[in-house]
Amino acid sequence: MNRVAGIALLAALGAGSSAAYELLGPKWPTPAATFHVNILLNLAALSPSGTSWNAAFAQAAEKWNSTTNFSFTVGNSNPSHPCAGTGIGIPEDGGRNGAGFFPTNCGDSFGSSTLAITTTYFNPSNNQTLETDIVFNQNELWNVYDGPWQSSVSDFRRVAVHELGHALGLDHEFSQAAIMRAVISSGSTVISPLADDLNGVAALFGEPVGGSSSSSSSSSSSGGSSSSGSGSSSGSASSGGSSSGASNPPMRLSVEDPFSGSVKAGVRNLRGYLVALNPPTRLSLYIDGVFHGDLEHHGPRPDVGDAFPQYAGSGESGFNIALNFGDNIGPGEHTIRLLATDNLGGVEQLLVTFTVDSFDNPFVFDDGLVSLSGATVTHDSNDTITIQNLLHDGQRYRVRLKWTRQTQNYEAIEITPLP
Repeated sequence: MNRVAGIALLAALGAGSSAAYELLGPKWPTPAATFHVNILLNLAALSPSGTSWNAAFAQAAEKWNSTTNFSFTVGNSNPSHPCAGTGIGIPEDGGRNGAGFFPTNCGDSFGSSTLAITTTYFNPSNNQTLETDIVFNQNELWNVYDGPWQSSVSDFRRVAVHELGHALGLDHEFSQAAIMRAVISSGSTVISPLADDLNGVAALFGEPVGGSSSSSSSSSSSGGSSSSGSGSSSGSASSGGSSSGASNPPMRLSVEDPFSGSVKAGVRNLRGYLVALNPPTRLSLYIDGVFHGDLEHHGPRPDVGDAFPQYAGSGESGFNIALNFGDNIGPGEHTIRLLATDNLGGVEQLLVTFTVDSFDNPFVFDDGLVSLSGATVTHDSNDTITIQNLLHDGQRYRVRLKWTRQTQNYEAIEITPLP
């Protein structure tokens, strides 16, 4: 059983106009989930506005129930602790879903201005969600209100709507107006799922009976990510964002290899750099929408330091990890998404689309199984080398190599088995 954590509200940035909903990866086997809650803040059941936290949470769930094919049930009689079974002295309670206010995220600090964290447990063999829990940061100021987002106090209900979006399987949206938007501007009036959010749920569980519907109201955003391996991921959020002139953007994120449009084969490195005006706190890797871990991004890069001296620490800003493209990723077209966050909640993302070609056996342990005996090697005027009848683990292949400026090397652009 694997664990996935999401985060809360991020800094103020403008909305884009293209792209669509994002999915976490894990999915409920049926479009339904039950939360067992009795939410108190500092032992108080009522918010300053007079609405109970339990009622506000149920209202947030109803915003999804009334507009999608997913059904949340909220019960208050036998609450589940959202940190049950996490190793902090609270016993496992049968995989039930819980939510509540707590000073830490199950023993881990929330980080600067983090509002809430959603954690999803799932079975990696079939990617089915087993349990999801939401922890709201009780160290923040909370109330329940509609209307423009107030920077001085957070609206519990709209944050709960966002976190429940993660609970049902939605990830952050970076371009469209959405309750799942990864960033929020002070004064935002989004309090309910919008069309992009509803399209995401429809992609997971189908349209609601009678066709699709959308809401015109508005909300804030919080976060989530998914993992194909064990462990957890989380992120921080901020009530304010970083800003700078156009010549020095808050963050510069670059992937040097693989680059968009490239063809990859075998074991190669994913490499690049991240520099930021505010200290970067996290660099997350997603492959085809699935979280694959956080990258260490403090490797020596004197060339980047020379190019961007205005960014503190730019000389130690590199990331470089080995990937077996044929085995870990597989043949076909794929997309890598890198998501960077700084200590003020600023966000930068980069998408790279590439193709993987591979031998039938993506990893040969015996070098003697690879031979050029009986093969022919030719080249054309376009810096392309063709190897015909290369023997690899008992199978003959045609392999084409092309000089690539970005990697300063010959790269495989075709691996075709021969009859």
